[in-house]
Amino acid sequence: MSQNHFPPGSMGPKIEAAIHFIENGGKEVIITSIEQVEQTLKNKGRCTRITA
Repeated sequence: MSQNHFPPGSMGPKIEAAIHFIENGGKEVIITSIEQVEQTLKNKGRCTRITA
């Protein structure tokens, strides 16, 4: 995050929230678009997964 790979108006807030969730005991975060939710939950959609 400190290297600004994820701009504040883009993925930055999503990645920060995902990191916070994982650091506080969450097991997995999936970031995707509303159009990809169904396919993503079937492991067929495009997404970003962050796991503990």
